[in-house]
Amino acid sequence: KGYDRPFDCLEVADPRTGEHFLWVTEYGANRLLKANLRGERLAEFGVSGRGPGAFLGPQYLAADAGGYLYVTDWGNARVAKYDLDGNFILSFKGPLSGPTGIAAREGEVFVADRGRATVLRFDSSGNLLREYRGLSSPEGIAFRDPGTLLVADANRLLSLDIENETWQTLADLSGQAGRITHLSMT
Repeated sequence: KGYDRPFDCLEVADPRTGEHFLWVTEYGANRLLKANLRGERLAEFGVSGRGPGAFLGPQYLAADAGGYLYVTDWGNARVAKYDLDGNFILSFKGPLSGPTGIAAREGEVFVADRGRATVLRFDSSGNLLREYRGLSSPEGIAFRDPGTLLVADANRLLSLDIENETWQTLADLSGQAGRITHLSMT
């Protein structure tokens, strides 16, 4: 069985067992999938809609050390939180209008919002802590280290020093790329 417009894929180790799984967002089917490392489906979560546990365009994924998975839900302009068994925990919206990339660290969740041209910082319960402005069209985000967030912003790659709240341009591909949508740390 194939995937219906997969958008993001994240390998996560279950902290209880150490077993690794793949989590995949299916943008076309409005659901979240859990698969083994060969890509074979183990379970499907979510339905199309606006209620708890429902999606309208799930996109990016992040996991925290506590065993929770976070999914940006573009159409509902929110973030959904699940445990690693696929149980819906909560969703949060705050001032989100077009959530895209997401990254988690130390009890906090950072969400790129293309609609507001910002990155928002939440606690793991969805309470807004801070907003970082000065972007044009942020999408994929990832931590370089616990204090540095990398942001794919239109055709630029930026670095945010979280403690000092300062931006640095790492690459500007204006003449070479139409849009940078995602990034990955290896």
